[in-house]
Amino acid sequence: MQMVNSTHALWTWHRNQDIYRENSHGDQLYIVRQPHTCSVDSKDSRLSPSIPVALEH
Repeated sequence: MQMVNSTHALWTWHRNQDIYRENSHGDQLYIVRQPHTCSVDSKDSRLSPSIPVALEH
């Protein structure tokens, strides 16, 4: 994974049979972080799923 900048990362997967070919890749995708869509201070329960509590026997 290559970190392009603070919001973008590039993930590239190379197939074993293509490892020695110039500029070859099996899959390549950008992962984009959108900080304005999810705040750390969010109180929305859908963003932080509840963890079940184990009952003592």
